[in-house]
Amino acid sequence: RMLANQLLVKRNEVDIFLAQKSLLQSTPVKTVFDLGAHIGKTAQSYRKIFPNAKVHCFEPTEATFSRLNERTGSDKNIIRHMMAVSDRPGPLDFHYNSQASTNSVFKSSKDAGLYWNETQMHTERVATVQATTLDIFCEEQGISTIDVLKMDIQGGELLALKGATGLLMAKKIRLICMEVIFVPTYEGQPEVHEIMAWLKNHGYVLHNFYRLASKNGRLLY
Repeated sequence: RMLANQLLVKRNEVDIFLAQKSLLQSTPVKTVFDLGAHIGKTAQSYRKIFPNAKVHCFEPTEATFSRLNERTGSDKNIIRHMMAVSDRPGPLDFHYNSQASTNSVFKSSKDAGLYWNETQMHTERVATVQATTLDIFCEEQGISTIDVLKMDIQGGELLALKGATGLLMAKKIRLICMEVIFVPTYEGQPEVHEIMAWLKNHGYVLHNFYRLASKNGRLLY
């Protein structure tokens, strides 16, 4: 998660994992996708609440992927993939920032410093990573249904959803838990209403916002 400063305020601290467990209690959860898995803390939380599920972790950067391996390598039900997920497969330019949790397919916005610590968002280099789409990956892996799709990929969430059009149209993704950013942070970052419209058009209903954070009265993420 990106941290602002001491003025950061979090609200609605309902446990986000227990909320998902409650929503999916009617049928077993077998497959969880963790896009932007970072070092694996979220994947381990999913393993606790869905002990029979396989968690597919996607993390495109070598250094963070190495830490993900170290943390989760002993769990055979956490499957790690060193790749990004987007709207198209193949090589993808990726922006490595001074704080790894802000790395993104998008360039940092010139206005990002108004809301975040500028040192967090400073791009140190741009390099190529390999990307896939959810539709392609699931077809290649023989995965018919994603029970939980978690996304925290720094503005790239709508691109990932566009790469899952087939799954979405076939109602093969049961629940989506994703980060949304309300303030200008990345160039090309979609507006929240664009993401909501895309999901509504595919039959999804917003359940709730969790872990809201604000600064000086304005929602951040």
